[in-house]
Amino acid sequence: MGKFFSSTKNKFVIFLLIPLVVATYLIYGIIQKEGAKLVVQQKSNLLSLIVRNMSDNFDTLMNNRAREIQTIASSFIVQNPQISLKQKKALLEKMKKSYAHYAWMGMTDTNGNIIVGTDNLLVGKNVKKRSWFIEGSKGLHMGDVHDAFLLAKIMPKPKWDDLPLRLVDISTPIYDLEGKFIGVLCGHLGWDWAFEIRNRIVEKLDNKNIDILVLKHDSSLLLGSSKLPSASVDLKEQKSYLLSQKEPYGVAKEKWPDTKELYLTAFANNNPQKTDSIKWIVIARENMSYIQEQINAIKHKILIIFTILSLFLVFFVVYIVNRLMHPIVTIARFAQKISDEKEEVQLPLFE
Repeated sequence: MGKFFSSTKNKFVIFLLIPLVVATYLIYGIIQKEGAKLVVQQKSNLLSLIVRNMSDNFDTLMNNRAREIQTIASSFIVQNPQISLKQKKALLEKMKKSYAHYAWMGMTDTNGNIIVGTDNLLVGKNVKKRSWFIEGSKGLHMGDVHDAFLLAKIMPKPKWDDLPLRLVDISTPIYDLEGKFIGVLCGHLGWDWAFEIRNRIVEKLDNKNIDILVLKHDSSLLLGSSKLPSASVDLKEQKSYLLSQKEPYGVAKEKWPDTKELYLTAFANNNPQKTDSIKWIVIARENMSYIQEQINAIKHKILIIFTILSLFLVFFVVYIVNRLMHPIVTIARFAQKISDEKEEVQLPLFE
């Protein structure tokens, strides 16, 4: 070992290698750290895109259905008292069939008595205390998700919803041809439509570890998942929920009550000003353990690359030092021979 360090050439190699290797691994550390940040940022961007997309889909669907209800309410058949209830019902039946998630459509008189209902359901019932009648008599109303109080027992079980039938109401006043208020038109949408939108988005994702959820404005879970069923937990203490009360969009790292593990969570709070009373918060989350696995895989690849680079630097430095030191070592050897006067020496020529 002492002989190794006594060599000028070896000292020169070590002198060059130490700063190069140190610099290489400093760069490796920086790239590794920035790479981890980049992965988290890309995940944040993806989750944010998902929640915005789903929130926009919700708004678009509700606005489209609202326009349909308003169009029907302003149609000649509905406005004209001379048109029979049978013809009015036929129109509502046709509209109900045009969109699979209409659970029911109906009309009331001014006192809240249902005079027309698709499939003849609820006809004769009085709904004057229901919010869809009260608010719908004043103007366009889009209500929040609620249990199907009257229809749950007589309607089929939802296809995707993990709870009994739940509805979203869209209602609007009906005026006759002279502008007089004559009742309310209402469409009940089964909450399955939200699951359908979520399913379409999930099917397009390569990453199946992402959960997409929907919260009510009061933090209750409206649309759950297989890991976190609907209405199974109150999320009022969640960081993402608290942030959503201040900002329309955002991302947070937080522990979730179902697994007690850390998640990267993005949220989108649909602007309440866009609609009458709907305030939904769309959440997309991914467990940080899955994200860390991807970060570790990238770190491993970077480590391999920099290890190969370091070995290349070692061989390159040794090669360069050998090339540079060869004339010096040769001259020193011949100088030693001359000083020893052992033989007649011919000095080498170097190009």
